[in-house]
Amino acid sequence: MRGKLSRIAVLAAALFVAACSKPESDSAGKPRAINGQVFVIQKNRVNVKLGGVEVRYVPREAFLTRCRWIEKNAPKAARIASYEQELRDIDAVIEATATEDHAGKVRGFLSSARDRQNAAWSRFRESTALESYRLLSLAGEQNRESFEEAGFTGANERWKLSALFSDWLNQHAVVSTQTDADGNYGLSVPAPGDGFVIVSSSRQMSDRDFESYYWIRAVSPTATGPVHLSTNDVLTPSSLDKVIYSGNAAEPASMKDVVEEFGLRDLTWFAEAETMLRKIAKNEDSVAKLKSQIKEVEGDIEKTKYMEVDSP
Repeated sequence: MRGKLSRIAVLAAALFVAACSKPESDSAGKPRAINGQVFVIQKNRVNVKLGGVEVRYVPREAFLTRCRWIEKNAPKAARIASYEQELRDIDAVIEATATEDHAGKVRGFLSSARDRQNAAWSRFRESTALESYRLLSLAGEQNRESFEEAGFTGANERWKLSALFSDWLNQHAVVSTQTDADGNYGLSVPAPGDGFVIVSSSRQMSDRDFESYYWIRAVSPTATGPVHLSTNDVLTPSSLDKVIYSGNAAEPASMKDVVEEFGLRDLTWFAEAETMLRKIAKNEDSVAKLKSQIKEVEGDIEKTKYMEVDSP
């Protein structure tokens, strides 16, 4: 009997130790609950709750890795956008010149310029290394109205916002949910719950008027209380830069650096060519004008001859 009691005591002690240690083990991997409300504070101080808004959670390291990529590549993206705009500007000059009536030298120049332009556009559009930049620029244009309404009016600002609120967010958000009719949400995020809550939304004010909102809120394992998202802490260009930039950005790339890195066509030729084009066009116009004046004088001379013959 004593031996049986001894075995029961040992078993009880083992169960007690297991019971005491299990909560500590579970707590390390226990999901963390994050909740809050998404709402807009109007000028009259009335709160408007935003229902049906998707709330996403991204772990800290994934988010910071993306920020470092944006910090490094945003200056380069601005140069690439400038390069593309320069291509468009050259197209505009060529087409504007082509609509005017010029002699052979200008037409010959236009033919050569178009060939160069077509080669430059092909190389730009077919570069696989530029694909990520182009896709984000395209996303920025597609969401331009919403981005600009939220205050992101510059092309590079829209590029940076697209880098966080596009396909990347869909791929890296480990948890997501939607707000209920009262704007409330709840997320059960993986331990330790160290990351960012990322939200975008809009509100229709009238048939032609709407408001757009973007939020990025950091959450830490030690934070307590709800994580509310309101117009008091919406994302702005300056606050986005504070989130992205760590002060370790590379030196801004020059246009020459971008051309060499991505194997693009050097467009500096057109500045000199355009000056030559204008001189040629001016000279040809002057020659054409002079020829016209000569014809007028020759016509006047012929009229004078006829007048002398017909006079008594």
